[in-house]
Amino acid sequence: MLSPRRTTRNRWEEALMSMPGAPAYHFVTDEQLDKMFLSLGCKPSELAARRADYDKRMDSMLDLTGGKIPFIGAKPVAGERIHIFTITNDHLAIRLWDGGLQDDGQFLLDLVDSRTKKPVNSPAGYKIYVLPRVGRMLGIPGPLMSWEVATNIPRKDIKDGEERFSVLEGSPCMLRRPGKDDFFFAVPDRARDPLPGMQLATPIMSWQQ
Repeated sequence: MLSPRRTTRNRWEEALMSMPGAPAYHFVTDEQLDKMFLSLGCKPSELAARRADYDKRMDSMLDLTGGKIPFIGAKPVAGERIHIFTITNDHLAIRLWDGGLQDDGQFLLDLVDSRTKKPVNSPAGYKIYVLPRVGRMLGIPGPLMSWEVATNIPRKDIKDGEERFSVLEGSPCMLRRPGKDDFFFAVPDRARDPLPGMQLATPIMSWQQ
């Protein structure tokens, strides 16, 4: 496996290097590309041009996404905006962050130890429920399920601090804890502008005649 600190071959790999936990196997070598091109019937004399075309196409994909590789689910890094709810009578806090889910109208959520500022997995018996809200569709009944449990990872196998949940913005929520009062909190709504060039009509307040 190649070191992730190797020299990047194109802007796509440069962007990949900036992603948290970017694994080395994402970076291909000239030898790997040559093997692929030869299997597709390319001549040895064409390999250099094929590699250059590969790099050009990878860079063009990056241009389509504004110079960044879109990804979801990563824990927040230093300087990233977060929302914190201090939980009453608890050493834990609830943390929200974008996590690449802005366009889906969701936030990622986890628990943080207020003493160490480090993320932790939810203790046994801690469950978060999304409460009904007038004017909104009802969600799935029961507590929120972590991404890890949703992908069939047993709770005991989830790495410390890696558990995460997703929740719709604007949702009223309740944290239920064994032997303690329920804790209620509201996921914020993001301010959004209408689509470019679109003007939204607003009603005039009046009285029915």
